[in-house]
Amino acid sequence: MDTPTNFEDSRELSEAVLISQRIIPYLRGMGYRYINSEVKVHSASSSPTADVVVYLDEAKSHPYIIVEIKQKLSNEIELLDPVVQTTFVKATAIGKQVRYLLITDGQKHFWFERSSEGRSIVQLSRAPENLPGSQSTLLEVPLITVEDPQQFSKLMYLSLDSLRQDGMDFGIRMGIELNRVLIAKLQDERVIQTGGPRRFRASNLSNHQIKANIAQLYKEAFINLDGKPIEEKPWFFSPHALSNIVKILEPYALLPVTDSIRGHLFWQMFAEFMRMNETGFTTPVPLADFLVRLTQLREGQRIIDPACGTGLLLIVALEIIKAQVATNHLSSQDNPSLQKKPQYVIAGIEIEAEVAELAATNLVLNGISPSAVINANALDKHNLRYSGVQLSTYDTVLLHPPMGLAPKNENILSQYEIIGNNKRPTLEMLFIELAIDLLRPGGLLVSLVPDSFLSSPSYQSARSWLLQRTLPRAIISLPPETLMPIGHSGKTTVLLLEKKNIQQNHQDRVLIADVQSVGYNRFGQPTGENVLPDLLESFETYCKRGDIENSFSNEKIRVWTTSTNDLSSKRLDIGQFDPTSTDLVYTLKHGQYPFVKLNEIVNIIGGRNFKYVEYAANTAIVIQAGAVRDLTLDLLNAPSISVKDFDNAKNAHVEFGDILVTTTGAYLGRACVFDKKDLRAVASGSVTILRPQFRDDIDPFFLTSIINSKLGKDQIFQLQAASASQPYIRRADLGAITIPLPPLSKQKELAQRIKVLLTEAQDLVRRAQEIETEAKKLIVDELLGVNNNE
Repeated sequence: MDTPTNFEDSRELSEAVLISQRIIPYLRGMGYRYINSEVKVHSASSSPTADVVVYLDEAKSHPYIIVEIKQKLSNEIELLDPVVQTTFVKATAIGKQVRYLLITDGQKHFWFERSSEGRSIVQLSRAPENLPGSQSTLLEVPLITVEDPQQFSKLMYLSLDSLRQDGMDFGIRMGIELNRVLIAKLQDERVIQTGGPRRFRASNLSNHQIKANIAQLYKEAFINLDGKPIEEKPWFFSPHALSNIVKILEPYALLPVTDSIRGHLFWQMFAEFMRMNETGFTTPVPLADFLVRLTQLREGQRIIDPACGTGLLLIVALEIIKAQVATNHLSSQDNPSLQKKPQYVIAGIEIEAEVAELAATNLVLNGISPSAVINANALDKHNLRYSGVQLSTYDTVLLHPPMGLAPKNENILSQYEIIGNNKRPTLEMLFIELAIDLLRPGGLLVSLVPDSFLSSPSYQSARSWLLQRTLPRAIISLPPETLMPIGHSGKTTVLLLEKKNIQQNHQDRVLIADVQSVGYNRFGQPTGENVLPDLLESFETYCKRGDIENSFSNEKIRVWTTSTNDLSSKRLDIGQFDPTSTDLVYTLKHGQYPFVKLNEIVNIIGGRNFKYVEYAANTAIVIQAGAVRDLTLDLLNAPSISVKDFDNAKNAHVEFGDILVTTTGAYLGRACVFDKKDLRAVASGSVTILRPQFRDDIDPFFLTSIINSKLGKDQIFQLQAASASQPYIRRADLGAITIPLPPLSKQKELAQRIKVLLTEAQDLVRRAQEIETEAKKLIVDELLGVNNNE
């Protein structure tokens, strides 16, 4: 039989663990019911925090004991000790009702009593007597209500830390097991509310008894939602690890924590404890919310996600339906559409068994039957009906498909028309066709797709198939950093498609949007600039009134519409429909200077990838994409290659007067002139060299300025393609860019004016940096009392 965990040294425990596992049980044992942790204390000069406050009433309006927790206390403590004085100050700030002070490290308890006026304290030799009529039975003590998202987050991270210390490996299994424990905890609280016994507890129980209780609660929760017992799978957590988590969560009531808080915390933690190759099974929460809301769900619709991963899109869909019910003052009893079995309203298919299990537990935590998740290969249409999924029956399909080449399985591939003669079909192609097959006529599909699906000549036949069967309602381009919170980069686009009726082929309008900010930078860090809610509001207005309001406060988003008659299978990426770039090119083409293609005046030379060496006198530098700025070149951190590799890469050599253009990655479209005469350099694989064919007719800086202008940037944007990971432009497409070519004298005149402006801009930046430095120094000097006039 396992013995209860004995914490020998409280220094190994965090303050939160001390509170939950030592201090609160100690106070409850004395009969106190009403306890709060981390209570803000407002005083005249500051707002400190009291670790624990004990109250005399349920409303928590009469504070009685204030507790200060320290990691390690000496065997003796005096009234003049700083910790005693600090606690006394906090007690005074709370008010005269605070009668007792407790200073503890979880093992030693030092009690003090305040005078009736609250102006002095005396030390007690023992704990004060229990209150009259207090309850000492732990099971009768109310749980501490948790509603604050930060408090819930803290408990979850404490659980993770406990598992780390127990040697648990992180991964999808970890998410499943944590969900299981939470499901059991919530089920226990529901049982207590109906007068049943408390089973989610650790006191006086062995680790194996604790595990058996949790497993039974988990099974009951599934039965309550689905009406049938689940096939219990083995638990990954050891009894010891499970017991530690129960000890952390046991004192708290988690039912008041909303589904939204629980769910959003899970996806916040998901990337932290998942292995990198597993993060592709979910979608960033803000993007998931945007995708689902774009479909404008209504009550009673049949919704399916054929690549559901962790189930986030389905959970967001249910949240929206619940919100509609609340808005319309309907209850689930009065709404027949919500009384159907959940799998007939919401369904998800996931091929990976472990991921499907994780999705099922996520759904249970949000009040959805686990049977809504089907563990099957969705791409096998023949077997879908055996899983209860019928084609042509769903109102809405939500899709964030896996991306990459489809497996070479002829039994699967033979079921799909969209691939045509394509010898390298992709997973997103197959899922797009499957999604359209699942829809009823008039149903809506919202899906993420890589930009290559919309722009690559290889997929033109797939786009033709798509336009024959659907009416695009929106094409929304997202920035490369959209998926960085889950560890992926690359240009993606949102498609909103309506499945055609048989005779439906009339002219209509399509909303086009260019989104430049989704709230994250290229490192996946929050920026606070998420324009997706603005776009959603604009789309809803467009659906109601048929027009677009461009009343956005920044340049992070552009929205316009085009006719469905203008859509072509040749390309469907949004650059094809940008009215501003079309107007500019038209105006310039009919201007005073001739228009030429770039490949008519320059040789286009691709860079190479190299093996780097440590910098030395006999090495050469590699110009990477990050070194190429708009009109300037930054070689400060340029890597080096050996002279031997330099000599063997003559085609990638960079010469004085060459124009360098970034043609791959997040810096796509930057250009600068290489103006170093005595520097050996080569271009990396992400940089393309433009070498004027007739140097007497072309000013390199003028040509660079054209490429960096709106004219050049817009054309590169229109012609860019995308791999599964990042945007790029083919050298042949780069050569097709058209530019105005004035006489050389005019080129030089414009180039000189731009150089002057660039120099002024650089001087202003330097001066701004100097002023900032002076400002920082000024404040320090003032505080130190330095007299600058001396």
